[in-house]
Amino acid sequence: MIKVLCTTVGETAADLLNEKAGLGLTGVSLLMKVLLAGVLVVQFRTSVFTARACAGSPSP
Repeated sequence: MIKVLCTTVGETAADLLNEKAGLGLTGVSLLMKVLLAGVLVVQFRTSVFTARACAGSPSP
């Protein structure tokens, strides 16, 4: 059930960025790659587990 909900939300967000924001498929793909890279950098730079780093939220 959770996988279905996550997939639906992700597809809806991508469609919104593609159509409403006018980024197009290439723009959405590049944006998601940059966001993923940023979140991975934050996660790998933390030395201990923090929920914010794992959730992709910026640390205070």
